[in-house]
Amino acid sequence: MARPIKRLQAEPGVVAELRRRSRASTSTVRERDRADMILLRLDGVSVTEAAVRLKSTAKRVSTWSKRFEEHGLDGLEDEPGRGRKPSASKVQRVVTEVTRPPKG
Repeated sequence: MARPIKRLQAEPGVVAELRRRSRASTSTVRERDRADMILLRLDGVSVTEAAVRLKSTAKRVSTWSKRFEEHGLDGLEDEPGRGRKPSASKVQRVVTEVTRPPKG
């Protein structure tokens, strides 16, 4: 016997925001993908089926579903610390520019 599908739940306002993110031209591809994953899961689609429909992996769908369950919409944001770090702080860059001899 197969395990029952764990269905996500959300308030109507949250669902509306997910739909907006899914359709917005200003949303990044990541934001749209995550919103689509959660919308499918809210409709009762299994993790595996959502992954197939979105050409993703079950692990990825499961990860974002869990983060949404735990943190709501905030859980769909990238965690801080991602990406390349600046080589110099803003203060260091300002000091460098101010102490540099004038051109000319």
